[in-house]
Amino acid sequence: MLSVIERISSGEIKVVTNRYQDVVEDAVYVAIKGSNYDGNDFVDLAIQNGAKVIISSKRGLGCAAEVVYSDNPRMDLSILAKARYPGQPGSVVGITGTNGKTSVASFYGQMLQFLGYSAASIGTLGIAIFKPPAYKEARSDYFLESCDISQNTTPDPLMLHRALAGLHAANVEHVAVEVTSIGLAQHRVDSVHFKAAAFTNFTQDHLDYHGDMGAYFRAKELLFSKLLKEDGVAVLCADMPEYGYLKGVCSSKGIRVIDYGLAAKDLIISENFTGGTMFGRVYEIRMQKIQLYNMLCSVGLLIASGVERDIGEILQVIPLITPPIGRLEYVTSYNGGKIYVDYAHTPEALRAVLESFRASLKGGECSKGSRIILVFGCGGERDPGKRHLMGEIATQLADITIVTDDNPRSENRAAIRKQILQGCNLQKVREIEDRSMAIKTAISMLQEFDILIIAGKGHERYQIVGKATMPFSDKEQVILAIS
Repeated sequence: MLSVIERISSGEIKVVTNRYQDVVEDAVYVAIKGSNYDGNDFVDLAIQNGAKVIISSKRGLGCAAEVVYSDNPRMDLSILAKARYPGQPGSVVGITGTNGKTSVASFYGQMLQFLGYSAASIGTLGIAIFKPPAYKEARSDYFLESCDISQNTTPDPLMLHRALAGLHAANVEHVAVEVTSIGLAQHRVDSVHFKAAAFTNFTQDHLDYHGDMGAYFRAKELLFSKLLKEDGVAVLCADMPEYGYLKGVCSSKGIRVIDYGLAAKDLIISENFTGGTMFGRVYEIRMQKIQLYNMLCSVGLLIASGVERDIGEILQVIPLITPPIGRLEYVTSYNGGKIYVDYAHTPEALRAVLESFRASLKGGECSKGSRIILVFGCGGERDPGKRHLMGEIATQLADITIVTDDNPRSENRAAIRKQILQGCNLQKVREIEDRSMAIKTAISMLQEFDILIIAGKGHERYQIVGKATMPFSDKEQVILAIS
């Protein structure tokens, strides 16, 4: 393995890949066994395409190329990716948690931008670069726009390290990476040096992959127990049940902890969720409860990344920050009601969104007669155990719920909706299969001061039905419906 790294570093080997289709002359092919395909089945094709070295966990491969046997080819791919694309910005922070990763990454990048630093985020929305007015981009051999990371929130190691190297070459100083449990389990970020890491919250998701909540948590914990080094800083939500355990993990390694939340000691939220104190400095922030937590997490990461700015300066830029697309995103108003799009696709994310809007309706002139109307569905081939839970939460907290299709994929669409409806109060719910019709129907119900939330797809610009991926945007459907 060391020999392979040296040959990559010297330029003798210029291509590392785990896709036989991308193999060229003198490439390294890493054969990875996945859930759908086994890369070992394509070794012969990789050699035909010019592979010089094969890295595999399968013993007894008889082939013409040099074979390096490995107990963990996924980890080796991460190591080789860094050797191929060695640069990374000086400050890289990782964000994990079931919900909130995209918002925290965006808030972090925007905050740095307004404070005069160059920053970027890598995650669900792709690569976003936040450029301050004085930013001067260097010439780079890497083309960030060609790094298609849209299929995975945390990209594979080759895409990730190529992106980090490109950002480094383009003089980007700070990067936030959304780190998923699957990305951690598959060693995608093993070779990234994290200056700080955050854990936003932990609720049910991805059980179709991990099997149970214990395995899901253990995967996320790796960011702190394995990857964050002793000189790093952990930013943890003090209100999550797992806080004490995670703090103990960090303390055992000598990692500094910055906490945030109602029960925090550093970034404290007041009981009315309108402000609190930041390291003793009183602040007031008016925003949705869910985004207040995300904002304080990003402040913690800003401090953890070594940016030496007064709390007062940080508070001055917070009002300039806007939510990322598809995250509590205000679209428009219609007939006196307001329409929002959000990515909430887990039980607790949906609860948090609905509770935030429910709280905003309490008191004030718009509280009388105001209703929350919700449109949502659940994705196919994804954790079916959360469907009835989301149905229960929906009809508990929304006044009117329309259950529709999300991305059914190859599952039976009606069966998915039926599982959601099993948790619903049937007196407060309607079922409309076609998502565009569900959105139109919900909009037609709007009255003055109502709030319509279209949840589940957020920023997505497609809908997956069977094997077909068709153009579809909740936001565009809203505009079409009212035009």
